[in-house]
Amino acid sequence: MELNFLRNILLDLTKRFSQVNLPYKDFLKRELLHLNDYEKCLIKKKIIALNYDIGASSVLNLLKETNVLNCNEYLEKIDDKTELLQIITDILDDPVNAIALIEEILNEEKYSEQINQYFENYINDVITNQNIIETEMISVLETNLTKKTFSDIVLPIFLEQIFHHVHEKTQNLMEVLGNQKAFNMKFKTFKLLNLIFKSLMKDYEENIINHIIVLWKNHDIHDCNWFFTLMTINYVNAGSESYKDLKKLIESEFKKFRTSNDHIYLYKALIAARQLFYYSPFDTSTNNYKQWVKCSIGELNYIVKDKTQYINIIETLQNTVSYENDYDILEIHIKTQIAAPSKEYSRVLEYKRLLQSRQAALL
Repeated sequence: MELNFLRNILLDLTKRFSQVNLPYKDFLKRELLHLNDYEKCLIKKKIIALNYDIGASSVLNLLKETNVLNCNEYLEKIDDKTELLQIITDILDDPVNAIALIEEILNEEKYSEQINQYFENYINDVITNQNIIETEMISVLETNLTKKTFSDIVLPIFLEQIFHHVHEKTQNLMEVLGNQKAFNMKFKTFKLLNLIFKSLMKDYEENIINHIIVLWKNHDIHDCNWFFTLMTINYVNAGSESYKDLKKLIESEFKKFRTSNDHIYLYKALIAARQLFYYSPFDTSTNNYKQWVKCSIGELNYIVKDKTQYINIIETLQNTVSYENDYDILEIHIKTQIAAPSKEYSRVLEYKRLLQSRQAALL
């Protein structure tokens, strides 16, 4: 076929077929079916160079229907690894352009090791990066993932992320407490992530929770991926052994706080308790959380002689009640007895005023 005719086809794709009518569509389909491999490759190169800006979506479907637009087949022919990865990157940069490549890779039984590896890296970024997670690429994956791809690629990657990888290290547990509500609200909007967690906890619950508990006890919790750690706790069923183990962990952290007056243990106990009892999708009544607050914080008599420890504890409690939206829980905090070091009682009064202000806002 003459190159001029190929140019004419591309002209039809980019201009004349922005509104494809039936006669032109039938003509184009007949011509596309007669292209040889070289001609298809040339058209594919030009289409990619045009960033898939080829007019109506019906044209895109027609190219796929006639096997002209087969990204996987085209990519297999590229020997230069750098060029291959660059082309895949360009395609995946745009959610719309990525759909064709995703569909083909998911539907192919065999594809090259390079393409497979890059696609796995891509899925890894999409499902485990909090920034990317908020884009429409999650929807693209939800729409196109097959069960086989989900079980063979997504679950192993995600499990590896939970156990071994951290995108952002958090040294400030106050930030975690502040983000906890947003994490839980955000998570509900991602069907794919919910599906992943349900599958993971069905098969790996004991291993995952044991790993989290070890991190928590060793203070390595600073280096965990908090978004996924908290969401994992969400999928522990009440009454399970893992649930009992997490309750023991919370009790242990709070006991360490009482004996050491180290506010880090208080933060960890509060964060874990809120996630297990307050944000649990299995118990929306929050009664378990109220009971925990009553039996832990409500029973405390704070007698802290060290000024630095005292200030840290008061600040931790203030940060906690800033996120409480239950009148009864705030009342428990108000009734808690706090003995301040010399000349520091003003902080207690400030804390009590904050509690009363929070209560008034709920009336």
